[in-house]
Amino acid sequence: MTRAKRATALSFLLLPPTVLSPHLGCASPQPARADIPRLVETERTRIERFFDAPFTHPFETRVFNVRHDLESFAAAKWHMPELPCWAVAMGSGSTLVILDPTAWAEEACEHDARDAEHVRGIVAHELVHVFHGQHNADSEFEHSDELGWFIEGLAVYASGQLTPQREQQARQAAASGFPPRLTDAWSGPARYAVAGTLARQVDRRLGRAGMLAALGDRSTAELLARLNTSESELLENWRQALK
Repeated sequence: MTRAKRATALSFLLLPPTVLSPHLGCASPQPARADIPRLVETERTRIERFFDAPFTHPFETRVFNVRHDLESFAAAKWHMPELPCWAVAMGSGSTLVILDPTAWAEEACEHDARDAEHVRGIVAHELVHVFHGQHNADSEFEHSDELGWFIEGLAVYASGQLTPQREQQARQAAASGFPPRLTDAWSGPARYAVAGTLARQVDRRLGRAGMLAALGDRSTAELLARLNTSESELLENWRQALK
């Protein structure tokens, strides 16, 4: 896989500006580095409860004080190029990494570390990727670009990031005819909303036990076969469910 494709495979493990939550007037003091292990344990329990299954093995958690160290780690482990300013966390089957929230104000953009729910959502989102990676043979998501809409959508859905604002975004996207294909769902400004609601549609069709089994799927075709449906039927059912 080329460096560019490798970057794409992990780019959907990052949180871009579209996930910023609009909690006006609800700011709290910036969480300290010591809060991250507590958040990881809390959200780990929440995710295991969501799937009714455990993480299969231990994973490494790293909190970096400065962006340079985060970028150096990502380049060494995942062969990623320079990270965009909004990239503050990543997750795979073996590893969860995050830039210390106390550094976000100076070393990141589009994130408010004072928003406790926003920080929680970031940690939970990446932990879903860790859980997913541990239940898939491609644990580092090295060959998963084509299934990015499901991988990322599942992280939005299972982490609790599917807010009313995103629901409305998804309805607007569906009404406009987007996405034409499942592989397009993880693109554009509404990608978190669209992918998240599509993952919810998969969950409703399979049930939670079936959803857990689907974590092992390696392609959209494999997932559609599990659903016993076609791409067009899944998209149409998704659009109807959003009305």
